[in-house]
Amino acid sequence: MAKKDEEVQQKEQMIEPLISVLHKFNGVAKLQYIEKALKELPAEEYPEVFEIAKNYKKKGSYNAFVGDVLEAYSSDSSDFDGTKPDLFRSVYGMASRKGIWALREIPKDIVSSKLSEERLLEQETDVLCEVKVRLEQGKFRTALLNKYKACPLTGINIPSFLIASHIKPWAKSKVREKLDINNGILLAVHLDKLFDVGDISFDNDGLLICQSDEIENLLTEHFKIKTNQLELNNQMRTYLEWHRKYFGFDKNKDKSQNKQYIYFQLK
Repeated sequence: MAKKDEEVQQKEQMIEPLISVLHKFNGVAKLQYIEKALKELPAEEYPEVFEIAKNYKKKGSYNAFVGDVLEAYSSDSSDFDGTKPDLFRSVYGMASRKGIWALREIPKDIVSSKLSEERLLEQETDVLCEVKVRLEQGKFRTALLNKYKACPLTGINIPSFLIASHIKPWAKSKVREKLDINNGILLAVHLDKLFDVGDISFDNDGLLICQSDEIENLLTEHFKIKTNQLELNNQMRTYLEWHRKYFGFDKNKDKSQNKQYIYFQLK
């Protein structure tokens, strides 16, 4: 096996241990603590960690390798090539061994629903479930980053400020819907929050609609929105119909009085 291919394989083998370690730190930790925790993992459960460590006997080389793995799977890094799941985020000091890393934030209902479905009771099993869920969510986020490049409404293109928003929430989606790229929109974090709780949505033409006049005023006065329309395909329209119905947008649309949605108007 070529040295480069071997290194790629080693990085892939480190993903599950890294997620497990960060999970034990409640999702965020200093790089030096992550490295230490990796070495303390039980050898019988994670033999690959110890095999890889043997290849990095030079002082500091193993620590650098762990940092390389985190960067390869983080859209915050220039090393991220868009072909791998976006699993980690840099909180502080990416280039420093004293840097802080975290698991990429995901909706709380993802883990809770998964645990409920499989009736997981033991902590060890919870961690394995968390690993699987984050890998899947990372792939979904990477796919949306590749599709949109930036928030389609604001133009914000800094990955750490972008959220892979599910139109139909993970907990309410069928298996095939959870990772369907048509069930997602890449939104700036402040818009994601409004979309997630149903304060905003989109009509069948992709036009931005609001749950109330107060929300429309909020967007107008405090959000720098450059465009008020998404490009949609039929699959996205189906998901958005679900979103509007679930959050009661159609109840606010009184057809008998010809009352339309509350549309956000660009100024």
